[in-house]
This record gives sequence, structure tokens and C-alpha cells, in this order.
Amino acid sequence: MGCSLLLAGCHSLDKPEVVRLLVSPPGAGEAIVSVFIQIDSETVTGAWLEIGSVELVGANGVFPLQLGMKQVDSRELSGRQRFLARANVNAGSYKSLRLTIEKSALVRDGVKHILSVVNPVVELPLPADFQLRAQESSSLFIVWDEEESIKNMAFFEPQMRVVSQKQPLLADLAYVSCPEIDTVFMVRTDKNWVVGSFAISGEPTYLEYNSDKKNLLVMTEKGAEIHVVKAATGQTQDRIKIPMTARPVAMVSPDGLYGYILDGDGGFLLKVDLEQGTLSQRVRLGGRPQFLAWLEESAQLVAVSEVSQSIIFVDPESLTIAETMIVGNSPSAVLASEGYLYVTERMSNSLGIYDFNTRQLQKRVSVGFEPRRLFKLDDILYVSNYSSSSLSLLLTGQQRMLHNIQVGGHPFNMAASSRNRWLYVVEQEVGRIAVIDQTMNRVVSHIELGASPFEMVTVQ
Repeated sequence: MGCSLLLAGCHSLDKPEVVRLLVSPPGAGEAIVSVFIQIDSETVTGAWLEIGSVELVGANGVFPLQLGMKQVDSRELSGRQRFLARANVNAGSYKSLRLTIEKSALVRDGVKHILSVVNPVVELPLPADFQLRAQESSSLFIVWDEEESIKNMAFFEPQMRVVSQKQPLLADLAYVSCPEIDTVFMVRTDKNWVVGSFAISGEPTYLEYNSDKKNLLVMTEKGAEIHVVKAATGQTQDRIKIPMTARPVAMVSPDGLYGYILDGDGGFLLKVDLEQGTLSQRVRLGGRPQFLAWLEESAQLVAVSEVSQSIIFVDPESLTIAETMIVGNSPSAVLASEGYLYVTERMSNSLGIYDFNTRQLQKRVSVGFEPRRLFKLDDILYVSNYSSSSLSLLLTGQQRMLHNIQVGGHPFNMAASSRNRWLYVVEQEVGRIAVIDQTMNRVVSHIELGASPFEMVTVQ
């Protein structure tokens, strides 16, 4: 009959969408709070919600949060997590998270059967003594018992609770920098769920993990600093000012003892002693290089300059320039592996393959529009195509293209979890991370952040 007379009505199914929120970093006396929603159960009944508002209730008032997603479908939540809301709020103590549920339904065969909402304003108590400190970035998680929320197949009475972030285990953990909200998110790589966040002022971009000291190095572009962060807690232990540079654009630290920084505007390469917090050396490369990499096989630094269309090889001890290699076609990234040098050629939408020893071009293959970054796993090289929202896959043993994987808007930096066989791809425009199953080379899920991610690093 289409719709039961017992129910209030029916509607066609709309796919829920999440949006990237343009929230600024927290100001003086403010904190930033992000809210996620999840269902622990792998099986769901099929409930659907339309949320009208999310508010943080505290001693100093009620603060509305911006919704990143109004419609919540439990089938989309089965075994996963979604970003819900975010805002800058006054620092202080808070007692509850208040949700207003405008509509609810039970989804059957693609049709929403409307349920009557019992108590549409839901007050979810926060953990006791919940505090937000100034300049802090914190995350809250709504855990929804979806099955218990549906009463007699006709009424919806939300059964939800809120948990705050807890100190995670370093195993199966990753970090994601989001410079537009001065935040680094912590992600469990076994579930691909956000489990916490912490603030890093000054637009955090590049990340390096030091496994010996269990520290995270976070470079800030606007602040021109390196934050030394205790990885398990997100607490900043030291802040090292990057001297003689206004806008650092890249960082690598192969040993955790020194940080190598590119000054994009001045064209300088800096070597910073991370133990002493001082400048060790500085050399002018010229050509306004924007990309820096460590070549493990030859123990060299390489800087890439689109302006001079060159790759600059640098000795890491003395910072002397060993060689400048002209490659052309606006190089944007480089990777060395098994006797070859791979170079993304942004303006010609191609990948240049060079013999590492002779520096001679061996082959040039077409990829997607505006290739920006490279990542190698086993015998496959992944190329992120920034303007065509795709990854190109190259089989390195045969130097031939396999196929493309379509991902979200503006794919950029990549990372991997070897334990779980995931490849992670930053999708800047849509504010999330694509999760690719390496065994099948297809997107299997997303980690939603609601803000533009820049880089992700995993703890292996």
C-alpha cells in the first residue's frame, strides 16, 4: 500500500550531506568545539533525523553551533562516525549539549515513514566538570542508541549520550592538521574515527612524528614556529621560533634531531636544531621552492621549484647544493624509488619518470589535472590530481598506468596505515579524508572533519 495508515506520512529518501564549515580560529577568551555523532552497533533499524539546532549550554549562557549536517541517517552511521557541528564559544564550564529534532522517520525500501517525535528538545548532559579553556580545540561525541530510540514503530524518543575526548593509545593513531581552524585532529585508524583534537595556533600545516621520543612536530605557516607536542596528550612541550623567515612552506625531519624548513618567499632552506631550538644553518636556494622531501635511498634533501622548473639536491649535513636538475613543466613534488625519480608536472598534467643515476628522462605519462603529490605503497605509486578530484595509479615495476580512483574535491597530501592496509587522501575542498582499501584500491569510507585538512601522519 505504499505507506501505513499508522504512520504520519511518507517521503522519498534524501541522501544526507556534510558541509565544510568556514569557522575561524578561536579568538582571545574563546575555544573551538567540534561535535561528532556515531553509532557503535553494526546493525541499525533505519531511523532518520532532521536536526534543527545544536547548542552548548553553560553557566554563562547558551551558544549555538553551526550545523555541518542537518539530516542524519542511521544507515550512514552504521559502524562509522559523522561530523555534526562546530563553533567558537566562550571559554568556561558547560553542563549540556542541547539538540532540537525537527523531524524523524523510519526508512523502509527507500521511503521515509514519519515518526512522531517525543520531546523534540533533547538535553544531553556533559561529563562532570567539563571545561573549555581559552585557545583550546576540543571534540565531543554523541553516541546514539538508534534501536532503543524507536518506540512501537510510530514514535521517536532519542536515546543518546555525550562523551568527551579521552587520551588515546598511540597504536592505531593518526594526526590531521587543519590550518583554517588552528586544530590538529586525532584519528583511530582501526575504526577511522576522530577521537580528539587539540589547538595549535598560527595555522598548523606540516607534521612529523618522532617515534623515539613519541613527539609530534607541528609546523605553523602563519606563526612561523615548530610546536613540539606530546603525541599521547596533545600538549605542547616546546615552541621553536623559525628564525629569519616570514612564511615557512614546508618541513621535513628525517631523524627528529633537526628540522629542515623552506622559506618560500625568500627561497632559503633552514636547518633547525630541535634539541637546542636554534638555527644551525641557512642557505639560499633561489627560485621560491615550495616543496621539500627526504630521499631515503641517497640520504639527501630535495627542494622543488616551479618558478625555476628545477629540483635542487642538498647535502643535509652542510646544506651545500649538490646538484640542480632542470625538469620543466612546473614540477610540484618528487619521489625517489628503486633507481627512478618521479616528478609531478602540474601544468602539463603528467608524471615524469627519470633515471636516478643519469638524471635522464625515461618516460612521461599522462595523469589527471594538476598533479600535486606522490605516495608509494608496495609496487604502486599514487598521484593526487588536485583539479580532477582523482588519484592516478602507476605500477612501478612496469612503469605503466593502471587506472584512476575518483575521490573528493582537491585531493592533496597522502598517508598510510600499514597495519590496517589503508591509504588516506586529504580532500581539502570538502573537509574530509578519503579512506582507500589498498587491497581493492577503492574508496571504502571517509573521515569527516568539517574543515579543510592539510596533512595527515600515522603512528606506525
